[in-house]
Amino acid sequence: MGYQQLLEVPKIELHTHFEAAIPRAVAAKLSGHPENYFQVTNVAELQQGLTRSKAIVSSPEAFERYFNALREYWNSQSIEIVEPIINPLELSRFMNIPAEEVLELLNQEREREYSPIIGWLVQLDAGNGIRGALETQKLIDSKLLKNVAGLALVDIQPGTSRMDYLEIISAILRDHEVGISIHAGEFSGPESVWQAVELIDRSGAEFARIAHGISAVQDPKLMNELHKSNITLDLAISSNLATGAVKSLSEHLVKQIAESGVNFTINTDDLTLFNSDLTAEYALALELLGEGSGFTGDELSENARRASFIVRL
Repeated sequence: MGYQQLLEVPKIELHTHFEAAIPRAVAAKLSGHPENYFQVTNVAELQQGLTRSKAIVSSPEAFERYFNALREYWNSQSIEIVEPIINPLELSRFMNIPAEEVLELLNQEREREYSPIIGWLVQLDAGNGIRGALETQKLIDSKLLKNVAGLALVDIQPGTSRMDYLEIISAILRDHEVGISIHAGEFSGPESVWQAVELIDRSGAEFARIAHGISAVQDPKLMNELHKSNITLDLAISSNLATGAVKSLSEHLVKQIAESGVNFTINTDDLTLFNSDLTAEYALALELLGEGSGFTGDELSENARRASFIVRL
C-alpha cells in the first residue's frame, strides 16, 4: 500500500511521548526555531532534542497552542485512539505551575471535540528516584486526571534499579486497574527485557507492553516468554534508525518479531525529533515485512487495538 492509501487507514498510536508528538515543521513554527534545531541523528543528541521539544510547552497558553497542533496532526493521520506518555510533574516544572493545574489542562483538552480517544500513560517520575515515583503515585491516587490508561516506566534515577520501584508500581496497578508500559531492549541486550518481564510478572500487571524491546530477538527463550505472557512490543522504526539502535533499515527486526508470533505495534516514539509520522511508520513496517507476510495497514492497526489499554479497560 502506498502512503496515500495508508493515510486513510484508521490507526492507533501506543508509543508516543507527549512533548515530542507533533510534526517537526509545526514544532519549528511554534518555537521560532529552524526545523533542524530538533533533529536527532544519534543517541547522544536524544536528551538535548527532548529538552528542546519540551520547551515548546512552556506556559498554559503555549500548552493550548501545542495541543491544537497535536489534535490537528492526529486527525490528519486518521488516528482514532492514542495513548500518549505524559509526565505531569515534568510539565509542571517546565510551565512553572502546580501539577494539579497540568492535570486540569489535560482534562480540558481531552474533552474537546474532534479529538481521538485518549488514554494517558502516566510516566513514573523515576528519573527523580523514589521521591519522584511517590509524587507520581500521589497524583494518580488523586484521580484528578481522567482517562488514565496505564503507567509508563521510561527511565530511572542512576544508582537505582527497576525493581526498586516494584512496590510503588504494584500499588498503582492494584488500586487503579491500569496497564503498564516499560522501556527496555532498545540500546541494551535481552537481559533488560528479561528484567522488564520480571517486573511485569511480580507487579501483578494484567495488561503489559514493552516499548522497543527489539533486542529480545537475540534470545528465543525470551521471545517464547513474551508470546506466552501476551506482552506486546511497541516498535518505532525511524526512532531506532535515528538513535543507532539499528544500523540500517534492512537490519530492523520487525519481520523476525512478526514471524515469532509476539504481538507488536508500530509507532512514532518522538516524531518531532525523528521527522516522521504514523503513516510513514506503517509504510516502513510493511516494506520490511514484505508482501508475502500477509500484513496490511488494517492488520497493523488491529495489532494495536488488541494491545491498547484504553480499549481493554
